[in-house]
Amino acid sequence: MFRTSLKSIFIIATFFLSVTVACAGSIDGCKEYSKLGLPGKQGELLCRKGFLLSHDSTYKTPIWVIEHLTLEKAQGTLSRDDRFQPDSSNLTQT
Repeated sequence: MFRTSLKSIFIIATFFLSVTVACAGSIDGCKEYSKLGLPGKQGELLCRKGFLLSHDSTYKTPIWVIEHLTLEKAQGTLSRDDRFQPDSSNLTQT
């Protein structure tokens, strides 16, 4: 029983150490985006106003991005001269 507990503590400690290394920074300001967990452990976490992402420094691209999209944010605040329309050439016919 003692060995099982010791093994569990070792596994948990290893997990937290690997997550800390993967994070490479504080995500305290991004708790809104990480409250359900993170999609993966690869890359460097970057906490920005409005989103949280994991950055791949080799390819200089995001591995994943988390954003809390609300109806208010989706409405946008910039004026447009045109209206978005779906590309009819990509519609599948059934």
